[in-house]
Amino acid sequence: MNPGRRIVLVAVVAAAIVVLIVILFANRGDVARKIYLAEGERLVERIPPDYRDRYTEELRYTLDKFWSAWEGGYVTRNDLTDVTDRMRSLNAQDEVTRMEIFDFIGDVSRLYTDAFNEERERRAAQEQDGG
Repeated sequence: MNPGRRIVLVAVVAAAIVVLIVILFANRGDVARKIYLAEGERLVERIPPDYRDRYTEELRYTLDKFWSAWEGGYVTRNDLTDVTDRMRSLNAQDEVTRMEIFDFIGDVSRLYTDAFNEERERRAAQEQDGG
């Protein structure tokens, strides 16, 4: 094989590998989103019947707000993994209690609230330093 063809072949293979890696990373976010939303919806359905009216809307709001914080880069991948794992754990139980739902909502909302507050403080400090 002549050197010119070899260079072209190597360049094409390298480009294909780069494209494959980009696609895998792009899909990774979609996969995480699908898993998160599926686990969240399962948890919503597992709210004890006596408390569905009280907690369904609040749980959905909390899950949506956390996902917005994830997409905005305010919470970490570890936070996302912890929340998703906790939903899986609750969903795996025979029964989910009102207190477990209440605690889960509080813990998740604390995660994104703390992240938003840290970002607000960081911006305020930057404005003070720069202004």
